[in-house]
Amino acid sequence: QTPTTATAMTTGFWDRVADVTDEHVCHVQCVAGEQNIVAKFVLNGTQRRLDRNQNETLAGTLARLRKTLAGAGKAKKSQLQPDQTVQTVEVHLSAADGSRISEETTNEEAWITGHKLQVNEMEFVCERNRPVIDLIHIKQNVIQGFAVQPLVNKSFADSVYFRWSVEQGDTWQVVSEQESFVPTSDCVGKRLKVEAVPVSTTETGELDIGRRVALELAEGVQAAPDLSVFKDRWRHVANTNKDGERDNFLRVMSYNLLADGTPAQRAGEYDYCESGAMEISYRKQLLTWELIQYDADVICLQEVTPHAYKTYMEPVMRQTGWTGVFCNKNFNAQMACAVFFKTSKYDLYMEENVDLHSEWQALKDARSHSVSSLVSDTLRLELDRANTVAQIVALTPKNDQESPFFVVNTHLMGSPTARLGRVIQVAAVMRRLRIAMTDCGLFDAPTVFSGDFNASPDEPVHQLLSTGRFSRKHKVWAETQSLFAEAENRNSNKKQTQEGVDVNTEIVFHRGASTAQRTYIDRRLDKGGAVVDFIYFSRNHFKLQNEHFPDFAPSDLFADTSIPSRRFGSDHVAIVQDLVWSNRSEAA
Repeated sequence: QTPTTATAMTTGFWDRVADVTDEHVCHVQCVAGEQNIVAKFVLNGTQRRLDRNQNETLAGTLARLRKTLAGAGKAKKSQLQPDQTVQTVEVHLSAADGSRISEETTNEEAWITGHKLQVNEMEFVCERNRPVIDLIHIKQNVIQGFAVQPLVNKSFADSVYFRWSVEQGDTWQVVSEQESFVPTSDCVGKRLKVEAVPVSTTETGELDIGRRVALELAEGVQAAPDLSVFKDRWRHVANTNKDGERDNFLRVMSYNLLADGTPAQRAGEYDYCESGAMEISYRKQLLTWELIQYDADVICLQEVTPHAYKTYMEPVMRQTGWTGVFCNKNFNAQMACAVFFKTSKYDLYMEENVDLHSEWQALKDARSHSVSSLVSDTLRLELDRANTVAQIVALTPKNDQESPFFVVNTHLMGSPTARLGRVIQVAAVMRRLRIAMTDCGLFDAPTVFSGDFNASPDEPVHQLLSTGRFSRKHKVWAETQSLFAEAENRNSNKKQTQEGVDVNTEIVFHRGASTAQRTYIDRRLDKGGAVVDFIYFSRNHFKLQNEHFPDFAPSDLFADTSIPSRRFGSDHVAIVQDLVWSNRSEAA
């Protein structure tokens, strides 16, 4: 679970917190409407768990516990070895005053806060439905400059308070009370400790403070890798953030993060990477650090690893000032898209996930004869298998309550033979975008359309976005025109020219300017990569900022043979575009 974070600003809060002494606590979960009651306690370093029906009598439950603790478990006596006997274990439940609870009492009535479980000489105080930390774990190497994010599972808690300390000789120095912590150079070589306290609010409004758990890391903080390749980009960010200039434009970023466990990784295509560089536990830190440094208003991400997003990227980005919108790819739990936006500047107006596989199936059903005759068997099969999605997100600027603006984020199908398939997918996204605008009562809203198009700049999908139509002179036009005939007939503003037909995209886009020779890096290609990532913007609402974001030199990208590497977390590079609002009274 991703915990709701609280900051322990209350005077004396940590003095009110009791340490977890698992040898003395029995955590009981008993929820109305659920069949079973669960009791957990630690005996001689081993966690024991009871999972019994709430209406069962205490006699049956304690008998099972005695048998389990005696070592017989569910084994029958006939299954024991000749020299093996069942050890007798004294187990009973008592009230706070020491009197024993009748074993005719039901579990629901017996296991309440204050009662005590006695196991031989050990005594465990029952705490029922109290806030508790079930697990605290850190699954990453701790590196200077990269956020450390604990994984915390909690029960019966509304929020979790955190406290971080750095080892100072024989003591611990408290350094932060945030959910995540970014180690500085002063932390290098020293161990960290994180403490977590679960808290819930009672019906009377009082805090029910659970017991503190602490995790001391075994290894000291590692020194940061050499990230000087980014210095020109960070200088550009610093220059545009000064003197209030940053408030006058919209910074948009698009980045394919290279999902973990892709077929290419399993096939060994990244074996050139030095040890640890391909591990998602390292890359998620490097990539999240990079996202934060760009200070973008809107961040569009592709090939997001869901577990890394949920347990690391989203909580770190949230604490740093961004709100995330997540969309998993269909049929593939290991690859997703996500949009982040600055929490202080925008409110989420609406969101929609477009399943492009379903859109293609609907097109086939509606126009099966046309599709069958115009789309090759190979392309039809590729479209049938495609699990591509698109996100449509509408944001309202907090300081400009006019109309929202829209952000589209997508990752189009990647087959090099699927040029027409990418056109079909973008046309489907545009159709859903128009529907979303209509549903919101908006018919000409500012729009940014970005992502990994898997398409070089000369592919027809770019003509569709840039002109709103196909040219009849384009060699794929004959294969495409009837697929859009239905949309053309519905479009009362249909325009015919000698070159093409308006296919009802309605919004005409400009493509963001970039001098990049490659956004996807592949050392096997002739040019070492290709330009496949793009940011488009509606030409009636935005114009380009004059300055380009600095590109990376080839010597940086291929210094470690190729990327990913210890300095680059993906096989793509981030593209960033600063857009100036047109015809708007205030900047968003």
